Amino acid sequence: SGSAMVDLVFGVASPCGKLAETFPITEQDVPSNTNFPGTEGQVQYREGLNVGYRYFNTAKAPVRFPFGHGLTYTSFEYSQLKVSHVPNNNNNIGNG
Repeated sequence: SGSAMVDLVFGVASPCGKLAETFPITEQDVPSNTNFPGTEGQVQYREGLNVGYRYFNTAKAPVRFPFGHGLTYTSFEYSQLKVSHVPNNNNNIGNG
């Protein structure tokens, strides 16, 4: 429908590379570290709701790279913009 492109053009969204996980400083900083490799093919998950970034946020523990860390892939600015009216009989963005 073109709405994603419109969001990008008007700055509502930005194509970016944000981390979807938290990178700890060391493996020992991860609370589930002591549960691995498990026994007899079974691993006990005892963190409750404090899994991944939630643990680090709740414990206020320092991390190497936090959840959501990253930069946008681009930067730009507008200058000398001109707007003109183009008739569009079918009212579809990108099709006329």
